[in-house]
Amino acid sequence: MIQVPHQPDTTRLKAVIVAPGKLEFRLVDTSVTADQEKLPPGIEILRDKKGKSYAVEQHVVVPGENLADAQPGFDPRNGEPVVKFGFNAKGSQQFARVTERMVGSTFAVVLDGIVLVAPVIREPILSGTGQISGSLSVEEALDLSVLLHSGALPVPVAITEERML
Repeated sequence: MIQVPHQPDTTRLKAVIVAPGKLEFRLVDTSVTADQEKLPPGIEILRDKKGKSYAVEQHVVVPGENLADAQPGFDPRNGEPVVKFGFNAKGSQQFARVTERMVGSTFAVVLDGIVLVAPVIREPILSGTGQISGSLSVEEALDLSVLLHSGALPVPVAITEERML
């Protein structure tokens, strides 16, 4: 049972609660276009919720189970909404190796085959913590942090609504 104070946006709330949760961090191959007739081996085309296409490597650089935390926040430099995240020890090592050698590359945060965000790696992330930034609204940062933090629910979810007075 989930109790939500006030009058929530039930459509948005349902979407976040019932979202499955196979979370993956994968690299984007920006040399490949989505309309290419023949894709290189190991590349697949995935889309975000708005329909934008990404040529994403099938190899998972960090699986979602290595994500330890995700919280919405604000970038202290410019006040923009961000999602701050942290990996467990194994995920920290994997992410450090990838970000160290792939600065300037784009990586995709993929949930159940849908690209949630595709930020550019601006610097090596050696501490196992970082932030996802760039044109996120406050609501998008909150939703993304909830999806990343909660992962998959271990059982199917049935939505029933009751209003308490």
